[in-house]
Amino acid sequence: MSITRTTLAILGTWLLCQPLTQASTVLFSETFDGVFGAASCTTGHGHGGGDHCSRGRQLYGVPTRASGADQDWWGARFETPDNGSVSNDVGVAGTSSNAWAIVEDDAGLLLQIDTRGYADIILSFDWRTYSAYSNDRFVVGYYAGTLDSDAGGFDSARSMDLRGTGNPWNWNAASSDWVELMRGRNNYSWNSESIALNLPADSGELWIAFWLDNGEGDYGKFDNILITGTTVVPVPAAVWLFASGLGSLLLLSGRRGRE
Repeated sequence: MSITRTTLAILGTWLLCQPLTQASTVLFSETFDGVFGAASCTTGHGHGGGDHCSRGRQLYGVPTRASGADQDWWGARFETPDNGSVSNDVGVAGTSSNAWAIVEDDAGLLLQIDTRGYADIILSFDWRTYSAYSNDRFVVGYYAGTLDSDAGGFDSARSMDLRGTGNPWNWNAASSDWVELMRGRNNYSWNSESIALNLPADSGELWIAFWLDNGEGDYGKFDNILITGTTVVPVPAAVWLFASGLGSLLLLSGRRGRE
């Protein structure tokens, strides 16, 4: 059975118009397990006369790879009030096999990823609150850009102050450059979220923040952070070779039709 010129044309057009294959890639992953080990904690920084050992904290301050985290983190104060340094309001609690991050008092933790070459960015994480009042909210969002240089840089404790009227990095300012993804309160149970960021492909540097709006001595907790993206995979050379062969057959068929 011969292949007609029309059939070859349809097959070649269909092949060349197929979407490029996409592969999912893990861009960031964190569990906080193993930060400073189960027996370690830092005393002397507690509120209300308590210390972080009695609260089960393993690390008070910004977690990093050096402290046992899977990734490096940064800290920030997003709005008033202020009851101490950022490092006094973020930390890690739990055990070496089951730990999570804690944020309070308008402070939070940030991560940084590079999305160049990726699309379809998805953020997944677990979260809950603890001892939160009705006006306390656990907030998650992102800033697209070079936050470290745009907002003046981080200090030696890997933290910065983003407050100030009209400051575009103050989360609740009218001109805020933050994109809020969620705002919630749930005192008594862990919740799992998976959020598509709906960013253009190749967006570049991205900062994602987790913080507790309000709440001195009230906590937002989060864990099991996973960020994935898809990258375009070039069509295999064999496919292009096959398409080229179809083109040759198409030309040959045309010549025979004119003989």
